[in-house]
Amino acid sequence: MVDDPGQLFGEPGVLPVDEIERGEPCHAANELAVDLHTVEYSQRLDGPRGAPLPSFPAVIALPDARLALRRLSRRRPVRLARKASATAGVPFLLVGGAVRDALLGLPAGDVDLAVPRDGAVSFANALARLGGSRALAIGQAPRRILHVPLGASSVDVWETDGDPADDLLRRDFTVNALGLAFPGGRLVVPDGALRDLVARRLRLPRAGVLLEDPLRVVRAARFLARLPGFRLDPATLPELRRAARRLGNVAPERRLSELDAILATGPGPAALALDRLESWGALEALLPGIPQSVRRRGIRLVGAAGAGTSAPLLRTFLLSPAGPAPAAAALETLRASRRDRRLAETLIGLPRPPRAPGRRDAVLLLRRSAPFSREAVAFLAVARGAAGRAIALEAERLLAVRGALPRFLRPRRPMDATDVARLLGVSGSALGLALARLDEALATGAVRGRREALAFLSGTGSAARRRAGSVSRSV
Repeated sequence: MVDDPGQLFGEPGVLPVDEIERGEPCHAANELAVDLHTVEYSQRLDGPRGAPLPSFPAVIALPDARLALRRLSRRRPVRLARKASATAGVPFLLVGGAVRDALLGLPAGDVDLAVPRDGAVSFANALARLGGSRALAIGQAPRRILHVPLGASSVDVWETDGDPADDLLRRDFTVNALGLAFPGGRLVVPDGALRDLVARRLRLPRAGVLLEDPLRVVRAARFLARLPGFRLDPATLPELRRAARRLGNVAPERRLSELDAILATGPGPAALALDRLESWGALEALLPGIPQSVRRRGIRLVGAAGAGTSAPLLRTFLLSPAGPAPAAAALETLRASRRDRRLAETLIGLPRPPRAPGRRDAVLLLRRSAPFSREAVAFLAVARGAAGRAIALEAERLLAVRGALPRFLRPRRPMDATDVARLLGVSGSALGLALARLDEALATGAVRGRREALAFLSGTGSAARRRAGSVSRSV
């Protein structure tokens, strides 16, 4: 650590973080406390005071560090964490992406805190009380996480042994191994991390870090897709490829979570990340049972999707070239939720639309893909060629009318179920089928009014039945 952080700028003084209030309590547990208005830099976690400083160009090339750290310290989760630290008598280290993104001038992300194990529970409980919530323990020691909801955001408290700063050396890449220590506000930096941040370089903090958790290969692809201008350190590639071959040994739920994190970056970045994973030999483990040629077609569909497409829908795009059965098997292997499996089954199983679809075809599409009607429109527009785009355009025109979708899905019947049962002399599943046929005919306009409904159900309304039949065969 350095005695005078102002040396970084070639002048005496300190680097203030205004939001850190003068008089913020110092306590016995605070082994990291320094001047309350100082941010200190260290190039080595284990370096003595007076260790080599990060180079002046590495600091000045970043966005304004004062402003970045001030904004970070003003975020509600960090302010509450500082109060919890004072209440519980436990220091903490704000680590990872939040510090990285702040120094890069990127939008704020999640907040992760490293806290000594013997004080983590009391710290998390104090933080939860301040946020009006309860701390939830996730996982098992020695890598247990205490998750604390804070309204629209949340904080993950990681239990660590010894100095929380040691946790930084267990991180995946040096640019994710930046920490801001509280109380006091010291920026703790592993060797070369600032240079990597300025160079937009993903570099391993030590050998073997990817082999310890092969899922970090997927995170590497996500970081390259999300962080503008970043590239992979060439020396990382051999270990990355070895780790990719072990990715299939990772728990399915974790693989699915990281795949969805990539898809959540948006269609364009996600397609780039998936391409990288394919080139590294990692995508096969994320899409089990899907051949390479099919995976590549799926990546192209992901890249063609519209902005704002959800991760589950992008996952459906990715799997759709495989067909319904292989896609369902892959999602089953990854232990996707029942809803996500149903989404993929519904959309991938949609028949090819007619070449010149009309209003009735679009209505039938909306009804038969419910409750995924809007997702079906987006899916067909990308995955079913010109005919898909045509029917999607027709469906979008219908949906532009406020309240249209509920009317198509649940049209007003000119007669109730009792009348239908009495007319046809049926009940149970037969009645349900008759009502479904009536609703479809009403929604598409094949039947209009009570008289046509009676004729349609009784079998005497030949014109209505022909209109309904032609619509049914067209989709």
